[in-house]
Amino acid sequence: MGFSTFKKRAKKEEIYPNEAVLVQYGYDENNKHSKTSFELSTTALKELDYIPNSASINSITNGYDDNNKLVLAALDDGSMYTSKITAKNTFSSQVFMNRLQKEFDLNTKEEHVFSLDIIEEDGIKLVYLHPYGDFSEKLDYESIEKDVEDTSSFDEYINQEHNKAEQEEQLF
Repeated sequence: MGFSTFKKRAKKEEIYPNEAVLVQYGYDENNKHSKTSFELSTTALKELDYIPNSASINSITNGYDDNNKLVLAALDDGSMYTSKITAKNTFSSQVFMNRLQKEFDLNTKEEHVFSLDIIEEDGIKLVYLHPYGDFSEKLDYESIEKDVEDTSSFDEYINQEHNKAEQEEQLF
């Protein structure tokens, strides 16, 4: 007697294993079958005191702080709308997508990554988002080149920015 079964899928390797990040996957608001999708890194979930890869036991909500900055909050007291975090560490929220698009002027059809600052305030974990990117994404070379008349100054500026970016990477 033979026995066959399907092999388990290989576990998806996390792109930012040691950093608290949120990935916003591309979304087409004109496609009625498209839905918003966000993924929290394992590190982010641990900093929120959540258990990574656990289906529907962790919830997250979004709103604004006292300074009108968009934040996520690890809060589920039953008094507000929350999104359940799936076993794949993802959640979906059209409201959050709209707020994120407005706050950062995003093209929602593209994937975006945000580094997260997680703080605790009055017993609630708040998550502040900052656009994440490598050195080449942080600089708009065309606008820098137009602003700098001397190309040697431009090269010097690029080298300084590159050194700053390398120093920031070493901190992580």
